[in-house]
Amino acid sequence: MEQNVIRKIAALVNVTKNDVVVEIGAGIGVLTEDLAQTAAKIIAVELDDQLVEVLKDKLLKYNNVKIYSGDILKFDFGAIVRDGEQKIKVIGNVPYNISSGIISFIIFPED
Repeated sequence: MEQNVIRKIAALVNVTKNDVVVEIGAGIGVLTEDLAQTAAKIIAVELDDQLVEVLKDKLLKYNNVKIYSGDILKFDFGAIVRDGEQKIKVIGNVPYNISSGIISFIIFPED
């Protein structure tokens, strides 16, 4: 992805040094790396095990990045809140056919 596009996406999210960001489908970590330079904490969620390994290598130098290997629909958003984190921003380039399910899961995790 072109660096200008990454910067525009990051600017739209308006990440601050106080934000916790959950990135759905972090892929190879291009956007993750950009966001890690500003956010308090990034949780990069990736389903593909091979991409998880790429993320681990690429983002090793960032101590504010955690990588979650698994399905976003099994991710415990409540754990972030329980850890005392207050502001969570969720970003991701997800396929249209699963976006409704993800939004419902984030808003109504008990359903």
